[in-house]
Amino acid sequence: MIELLRLAFGLVVLALLWYFFRTIARSVDNAARFDKTQKEILERLDQIQRDLDEVKKGNA
Repeated sequence: MIELLRLAFGLVVLALLWYFFRTIARSVDNAARFDKTQKEILERLDQIQRDLDEVKKGNA
């Protein structure tokens, strides 16, 4: 009986550790994805601004 309780306790601890490290990995991955997305958006805005400047020069 004691062996079954130890096994159950071990499985619970293992599940909690897995959940903890999975949560950390997801938060790091989401932060990296956000930084990449933000960089892409800023690059696109810069490109749009350059295009607008060219159109203004063409109309002037």
